[in-house]
Amino acid sequence: MKNCVETDIEMQEIRKQLEKAEDKKTETQELFEKLKKFDVPIS
Repeated sequence: MKNCVETDIEMQEIRKQLEKAEDKKTETQELFEKLKKFDVPIS
């Protein structure tokens, strides 16, 4: 059976991974950022 310290360390690592994933832009967000830079209106 794991002790509390080992479990806490594992949970901290999982949290770091989740925070990194949240910081990454999705492909859709990246495309939207590129489209916002266009000067010519799309219609």
